[in-house]
Amino acid sequence: AYVTIPNIHRLLLNREDGQAAIEELTNFGDQRSKDLLAAFRSHLEQPPEQLGGVEGTISNYLDFFMHPEIAEVFCANEPTFSVSEIDAGKIVCIAMPQKFQAERLYINTILKLSYYFHALSRFDKSAEERERDNLIVLFADEGQEIITGAESAFADHRAAGVIREARATIVLATQAYTSIHGSLDKRYAEVLMLNLSNELIFTVANHDSAVIASKNIGEREVVEKSWGWSGGRQSYNYQKKIKPFFESYQLRKLPKFTAIIRHCEKPFRKRLITPIKPDGSLPKWFLSYRADYALLQWLKGKPSQTAPQS
Repeated sequence: AYVTIPNIHRLLLNREDGQAAIEELTNFGDQRSKDLLAAFRSHLEQPPEQLGGVEGTISNYLDFFMHPEIAEVFCANEPTFSVSEIDAGKIVCIAMPQKFQAERLYINTILKLSYYFHALSRFDKSAEERERDNLIVLFADEGQEIITGAESAFADHRAAGVIREARATIVLATQAYTSIHGSLDKRYAEVLMLNLSNELIFTVANHDSAVIASKNIGEREVVEKSWGWSGGRQSYNYQKKIKPFFESYQLRKLPKFTAIIRHCEKPFRKRLITPIKPDGSLPKWFLSYRADYALLQWLKGKPSQTAPQS
């Protein structure tokens, strides 16, 4: 039998399948079979109340992969895809029906960890080989849904800062910075946001996130001028102060499709990022909203006038 999650589920939770596996392993004399036989017997010989708890935990973790529609794609006997294929330019996009909300979290997390493992495995190559590797990117919309707080080498706040040396990175899209705080402890969330140092900041959803965004964009030194009257004469006072480029209230009022682009090594930019359709053209509702872009698109689509040749 193939090593798949449904087969493991049956082997560990179905007593008949477990006993059949023990009988089959007994017929082999190699060390690997002996080790597996000892592990099976140790599992099945636990006290009933302890075994019931272990089986309940196993079921809780594996049941998300038991639905036939899920198993057909992600638990196939013969794999049709390897994560290493992204090195050749393959693009992977996960689309799952809404009825698999819980399954989506588990599958996305497993795929994310597989991506991290693949990126870290690039360090086994020489520096010259890594230079020839292509840039691979993990895009995660509603990124807080795939963030894991486990304190391991594959934790997001650790992996994000390491895999960039292997020409790999992650792009997380969230409604607010505070969405990350809901998935990670504050100290880990701050490390993760520090490693995600290139940002596109659109209209910020809440005050706390606006304060974080304002600090991330940076501050500047300004000279404030005040004046008054003393003894019938007008006097002026100049004072240097440190102020943010954008106050938090300004970030909460950014116009639609306007973003602050913050690069880790370059000055920030405030730009209009236009929505586009899959074919690269601008949607009609946006053109009705911005007449200047409608004119620009019309000029691009207008056939060029070529001079007649004699």
